[in-house]
Amino acid sequence: MQPKKILLAFFVKKQFITSTLSYLQDSEININDIFIYEIVNNDIEYLLSVSFRDIKTDKLSNYKFIKPMHVHIKNGCLFSINALNRYIQEINPTINDGNINYNSINIDWSLLKNKLLLLKNNELSLSDLKKIDYDYSDIEKR
Repeated sequence: MQPKKILLAFFVKKQFITSTLSYLQDSEININDIFIYEIVNNDIEYLLSVSFRDIKTDKLSNYKFIKPMHVHIKNGCLFSINALNRYIQEINPTINDGNINYNSINIDWSLLKNKLLLLKNNELSLSDLKKIDYDYSDIEKR
C-alpha cells in the first residue's frame, strides 16, 4: 500500500521563484508534483504547492525561504482545515464552537473554485488564485 499523499504549500517571493524551484529539484522532488499559483492582487509572492507521497518535508524546513503549511485541495480551492472550519462557521452562523461534525455540513465548492482559503492573524482570508504554467526547462540542477 502506498503512503498517503499530503499537500504542502508555501509562499515564495517572486524574485526567488527560480532558486526555490532549483532547490526543490535538488531535493529530489518531482517537478510534476509542484504547482505554482499567482495570488491575485499580490505583487510580491507566489504560492507553491508540493505533493508528497513519502515525507521529505525535513528538506523543505532547511530552506530559509520555505515555511510549509499543510493544505488540502478541492475543486481548485486550496485550504487549511482551520480556515475551512472557520468558513463553515461564517456561512452557518447558527453553528457554535465545540463538537461540530464539519463533515456533515454541505459546502458549495463552486463558490470557492480557484481560491485560497487561509487564516491570517486569526482572520479568514479568501484570495483568488491563478495557476501558472511554468517553463521548467530553465531550471538547472545545482
